[in-house]
Amino acid sequence: MQQGDIVKASNQLGRSLLKEGLLTENQLRYALELQLESLNKKRLGDILVELGYVTKRQIREISRKFNYRLQVGSILVDSGTITEEQLQEALAEQRVSRKRLGEILVERNVISEEQMAQALSQHLDYPYIVPSKRMVDRELLQLLPEKSLRHHVVLPLFRSEGVVTVLVHDPFDSALLQMLTGSFGNDYELAVGPRKLIRRVLQEMLDERTLQAEATTTSPAMEESFAFVRYDLDPKARVEAGSGHIGNVVDHIIANGIAERASDIHIDCMYNKIRVRYRIDGILFLKTELPKSIAEPLTRRIKVLAGVNVVDLAEAHEGHIFVKSIDKSIDLRVSIYPTVLGPSITIRVLTKDVGLKDLSDLGMLPRILTTLKNFYLSPSGLTLFCGPTGVGKTTSLYASLNHLNQCGLKICTMESPVEYSIEGIAQHQMIAFTEKWMEDIFKAMLHQDPDVIVLGEITSDAIAAAAVQLAMSGHMVFSTIHTDDAISGILQLMDSGLKAYLRSSTGLVVVSQRLVRNICAHCKETHMPPREILREFHLRDLDPDDCVFHHGAGCPRCNHTGFYDRSGVFEMLAMNDEIRDAFLETGKASTIRSAATSTRHYLSLREAGFIKALQGFTTLDEAHGILSYSEKQASASTQLSKESVEYWMGTGEEAQARR
Repeated sequence: MQQGDIVKASNQLGRSLLKEGLLTENQLRYALELQLESLNKKRLGDILVELGYVTKRQIREISRKFNYRLQVGSILVDSGTITEEQLQEALAEQRVSRKRLGEILVERNVISEEQMAQALSQHLDYPYIVPSKRMVDRELLQLLPEKSLRHHVVLPLFRSEGVVTVLVHDPFDSALLQMLTGSFGNDYELAVGPRKLIRRVLQEMLDERTLQAEATTTSPAMEESFAFVRYDLDPKARVEAGSGHIGNVVDHIIANGIAERASDIHIDCMYNKIRVRYRIDGILFLKTELPKSIAEPLTRRIKVLAGVNVVDLAEAHEGHIFVKSIDKSIDLRVSIYPTVLGPSITIRVLTKDVGLKDLSDLGMLPRILTTLKNFYLSPSGLTLFCGPTGVGKTTSLYASLNHLNQCGLKICTMESPVEYSIEGIAQHQMIAFTEKWMEDIFKAMLHQDPDVIVLGEITSDAIAAAAVQLAMSGHMVFSTIHTDDAISGILQLMDSGLKAYLRSSTGLVVVSQRLVRNICAHCKETHMPPREILREFHLRDLDPDDCVFHHGAGCPRCNHTGFYDRSGVFEMLAMNDEIRDAFLETGKASTIRSAATSTRHYLSLREAGFIKALQGFTTLDEAHGILSYSEKQASASTQLSKESVEYWMGTGEEAQARR
């Protein structure tokens, strides 16, 4: 293909890229050949980006400079948002009504405004932003005529490093782009959001401006409208944080996360934007995106609030932000992790009402709850809570301490860190860990004459051996450990002195746990799970047709997920003679599991999850998803019996006789 042929064959985009020197003739020739060979006739811009010749941002800038108009319909079809048939029907209506294509698709309920904005964001690499009043710089709003703001449904958000981020619903509106260029020159970048949300926030801001709300001063009423106020923040820190408006953006991210019940807030740098996600009920959801240009001031602001080094960019940092939301005291644990694209920030949201629960609020089956409460009446013993990170081990541990926290017991803890402060308990924060320190702290702890001792987490052989020794010396000991299941937890500690402990008659209870999402009560309905899921539970004499299962159909309250909140699923092993002998005679988990299953002292995670679904708290698919590989392998050799399920549910003949 000669140069003249290249110019002739290439479209306006290709010619513009050549003219600007962003593309060579050989690169364009190769891309055009690939376009001709492609079965689905890919767009030239997509091919150039896939080859790494140009970026989406460069294509956007060229498109704006040369007024090269991308086709909205093609973007929506290529992204899978709509079908070609739906596009053609909308185009036919457009030829009659002269309305915008996106407006027609929304009116016909083919897509939502959110889907439209997300598709445009993904294809054009614009940030997808869900707007809020707190994100809007009121001074920028003054720079654009109210009539133009309303007509184009546009919202200038903030300025960072001289560049203004403008939120639009239609990035192809040429009249809008001309207006923005006239107001800001080339010092602006677009973000995309849902039209109705932009209009709503714009109306709120214009109403506020009509009432002559001051942009640079914050009245007491406005302070109260914020979702939280900070504890003990130095006024100098606010100035050092950079832009005051970036502080409002940070406030919005945190306050909105708290309002939406997020357990974690994730702020990650991408190539051209910042992605903000909330973990709600264990699942990460995209909340909004922000321009990459505010990454530095946003990170600096969070660092200042968390009390960490603002200057050091190469090291990981951890800090705390203590806030108050309405009547809740909230501890925000901030982790900043440097990456090649910029800092990754994770904020763990901890509230006292989440951390301090009663044992009966954890979702334990009644028989497990009764077993634990009876065990806690003993003067000595060892209780272990095990499972992977983030499944609620610490919550269960604190619930147990809350249950035992009474005037007749002295409770001492050694934790790193102290997750929640409980009045009446002597809690110690571990600062350093050396052999000498261990000796000193244990000696000091024993001089406190404790009845109950808590070792926050078993992270070494020394702490494991200390836990066993303290239990054998006549104390009730609690701790947590990272293992897949209860049996693995005991096997892991066998080499740390637990074998000698097992030979004694002192009690031992191990609880392994996971978290499952609860079915939303507002859209709960009966549902028969797929047969392949039922087969995974290896039912012996349980007829699935006699069982009633549920799922959530999806509604606004649960954000159409079918789930709302989470609760625990608990595996329990309470040591007795048969199980003790199995551990001492063999170290094989499958043999121990078989011996334990034949007793009424062991409930597997698989059976506990099945019962949770049978009771209507969660779905069977959710219960199956919590099983580890080892648990699934063990399930193949053991079957769930109707008798065992009824026993743990408290619905068998034995329970009926008691009634």
